[in-house]
Amino acid sequence: MNQNTVQVGIDAMSFYVPSIYLDLKTLAPSRNLDYDKLSKGLGVLKMALLDVNEDAASMAANAVLKLITDYKINPKDIGRLYVGTESGLDGAKPIATYVLGMLTKKLQEENNVEEEFFENCDAIDMTFACIGGVDALQNTLDWSRNNKNRIGIVVCTDYAKYEKHSGGEYTQGAGAVAMLIKQSPRLLAIHDVWGVSTKSEHDFFKPDFSETPVFDGQFSNSCYQNRLRDAYFSFKKQAVKENLYTQNDILSEQWNSLIFHLPYAFHGKRMFSQLFTEERILADNEETRKEFLERLNLSQEDINIDLSQLVKLVSKTDLYRDFVNQKIADSQLASSEIGNMYTASIFMALMSCLEMKLSKGNEKDNLENQKIGFCAYGSGSKSKVFEGVLQSGAKEIIEKFNLFSTLKFRQAIDIEIYEKIHDKTQTFPLTLQQNNFVLSEIKKEPVTLTKARFYSYLK
Repeated sequence: MNQNTVQVGIDAMSFYVPSIYLDLKTLAPSRNLDYDKLSKGLGVLKMALLDVNEDAASMAANAVLKLITDYKINPKDIGRLYVGTESGLDGAKPIATYVLGMLTKKLQEENNVEEEFFENCDAIDMTFACIGGVDALQNTLDWSRNNKNRIGIVVCTDYAKYEKHSGGEYTQGAGAVAMLIKQSPRLLAIHDVWGVSTKSEHDFFKPDFSETPVFDGQFSNSCYQNRLRDAYFSFKKQAVKENLYTQNDILSEQWNSLIFHLPYAFHGKRMFSQLFTEERILADNEETRKEFLERLNLSQEDINIDLSQLVKLVSKTDLYRDFVNQKIADSQLASSEIGNMYTASIFMALMSCLEMKLSKGNEKDNLENQKIGFCAYGSGSKSKVFEGVLQSGAKEIIEKFNLFSTLKFRQAIDIEIYEKIHDKTQTFPLTLQQNNFVLSEIKKEPVTLTKARFYSYLK
C-alpha cells in the first residue's frame, strides 16, 4: 500500500452468538440424514439458535456494546452506525435505530444522565441478502476516508432460518459481528480497490418479509461461482492498474488467507476450486501454466476435458488440499460451530481465521503485512472481492476476541425444544441472558404502538 495513501479499515471487532444451539448429531437422526456427510462433507456441526427473547436487533446491540466496552470507545465519537442484515424487523424502521435506542438507554442509566449519546449519529440498514454487511462496510470506509475524525461502526446481524425438513434446515445459524471503522486502523487496512459483479437472479429470496426463504441450492451455487469469478477478475484487473500486482501474478497465491461468505463451513473451498483451476490453466505466463500442470501431473489431454470435470480432478489433488489447509481452513472453524450467519458469516470467518493465526507459534508474531483476500456473495445476486492488510496492532486486537472460548459455554438443546423454538410455541426463555440486551415486549396496544418492539438490559 502506498505510504502516501490514507489508510482506512477495521480497527477492532466483536461478536455476539446466542447461547443455545442444536447439535447436528441430534438433528440428523430425526431427519434421516447421514451425520458423517453433514460433518465431513459440509463441515456443519452445530446450529446457533435464537432464544425466545432474542432477535436481530438485540444481537446487534450486544455485539456493539461488547465492541464499545472491550476497546474503550467513547460513544460520542461514533458518527454512524450502519447495519447489514436480511433479518429486518419492520418495513420502515431500521434495526440501527433499535440498537442506538438500547445503547442510549443503558448508557443513561449507567451514568445517571439524560443526554442523548447518539443524537448526531447517522443510522441505517443495508439489505442485499448476505452481502449487505459488505456493502455497509464499503460505504463506511469511503465515508471515513474523507475525514480522519470520522469513526463509524458497522454491525452485521442475522438469523438464518429455514423450513423444517428443507434442504437448508441443517445450515441454520444466528449471530452478529460489529466492526469499528476508522483511519489508521490497528487491525486491518482495506485497499480502495473492489471487484464487483451484479446480475438479477432468483436463487434465494424472501417474498413479503418471510422469515424463511424460497431458494434453489444448486442454482445458488452456480450464481455464487459466476458472480465470484467476474468480481475476482474485475478486482485483479483494477489491482494491476493500481500497481498492486502484475498481470502474471496468481492472485490467490499473493494472499496469505482467503475469507468467504459461508452458508456452510466448507462452501468457500468448494466454490473456489473452479477459480483456483481456471486462473492457473489460463495464466498469461506460460511458465506458470507449465508448472501447474507438472505439479498436478496432468497431461494436455486432461486439460482439454470439460472444465467441470477438470475442476473435480484438481479439487481432489494434494495441491488443492494444501492450498485449502494453508489459506482457507482456519476461517471455516467458527462456521462449523455456529452455522450460517448470512451477512455476518464472512466477518465471523475473518475472526475465526485471525484467532487461529494468533494461536499458532509460527504466525502469532508475524501478522503484520499479511494479505487477506475477501470473496463476498449475496443472493439475488452480487459478489464483491476486496483485499485487506493486517496492521502492526493486529495482535493486540485479536487477543480480545475470545471467540472459541466463548463458544464452549453455550447450552445444547434437544430436538423437541428446537422444534418448539422453530414453531414459536416455546413460551419462556431457556437461558438467563445476564448482561445482555433482550426483547422484552411487543406491544399490542395502544393502536399507535401496535407491534412496536421494546428491549431491556438484563443485569
